[in-house]
Amino acid sequence: MGSFGKVGFISSLPIGAGDETVLIFLKPNKYAEKGGITYSTDWYEPIFLPVFGVYDDYGKIENIKKTDSVKFIEDYFGLDIDKIVEDIDNLSVGRHGSKELEAPKNNDVYKKLTFGLEHTSVFEKMASKKRTYYTEGYVVEYWLRKLGFVQGPNGTDERYKKTFTHVDLPGYIYKSDGTWGHLEDSNGKKINNIYHVEDMVREMKNINPNIKINLTKEDETICQVDLSIECTKLAIEQDNANKLEDPREEMMRSWMGIKKYQGIPNISEYLSKVLIDGKSYSHDSRSLPIDLINTVNAKEIGDMIRFNWSVSNLNGKYQPSNYGSQDDAIMFHFEMIKCYKSVVKTKLMDRLSWADEDEIDELKAIFAEMRADDREDAIDLVLA
Repeated sequence: MGSFGKVGFISSLPIGAGDETVLIFLKPNKYAEKGGITYSTDWYEPIFLPVFGVYDDYGKIENIKKTDSVKFIEDYFGLDIDKIVEDIDNLSVGRHGSKELEAPKNNDVYKKLTFGLEHTSVFEKMASKKRTYYTEGYVVEYWLRKLGFVQGPNGTDERYKKTFTHVDLPGYIYKSDGTWGHLEDSNGKKINNIYHVEDMVREMKNINPNIKINLTKEDETICQVDLSIECTKLAIEQDNANKLEDPREEMMRSWMGIKKYQGIPNISEYLSKVLIDGKSYSHDSRSLPIDLINTVNAKEIGDMIRFNWSVSNLNGKYQPSNYGSQDDAIMFHFEMIKCYKSVVKTKLMDRLSWADEDEIDELKAIFAEMRADDREDAIDLVLA
């Protein structure tokens, strides 16, 4: 069989020989045959972290980078990554059946694998889309401590039992159920509109303009996922320190697992749709991918979770990559990109009519960038 191209399973852009490419292992979703495709993982679920290399012009990648993630996959199956990719590629195109595949470990998973390919630059762009905890996360114990609050004795409120006070906010008390909460003044009046950390900072300054907020730039920009990974590691350290000598008592204690660290959910909160270590986790699971966290760096884990967010936001679908045309159809792709851009521009113009003040500034910046792109396109045509 001669050389051939593929297309990115999200972008649908052609992938040719020598292109920097990411490979995402997939396994069929057990619910796919029931119909009603709604979510990005309804056909296939991503399993493990991404593998980076170069497209070899024959359906797979070569020159694979030896990342922490690759080492984890190799250890999981007991095989070299090049062997794994070759086997799964052979299976996906029908060169041999699953009965001929054999992995020393976790062979039942191995026989079900396939993969999707995408341009590395597309993956990196999608993985860079971050949800900042400061602007989108709840005011939990972790952040209250950073803001200078001190936890007091449990209150009498049936739900909001945890109480926190601040030396520079005399008379005020924050009541929390561990996730949600509210600030009250000395008369018991609730301070409304505190949903996220930035809201709390705003109200603290409104109450006491001279109050000192000891948050760093990193605190204000940290991604929710990165903070979750960081706190999961702290939770594991804390859990190890709390181990009991009595085997039966330790079994009961460990069975309870770890759900949150100072109110920050553990990383399994994000793993119900990504089989990041080959296992499935429920949305509120107390168990953790401890082996993965101990062997793979936080950026590789965080990037895959952020990529998965982006796939969902774009209503993309995990699926094996299709075969591309011999000539890449690259000129047609260029024409279609201009068409997509026109549609997006119209949608953004409509949005401008009802956007809030902060979003209007963002939209204006986007339009300025579009105008610059249009000028560059025109210059390129003249020079051509």
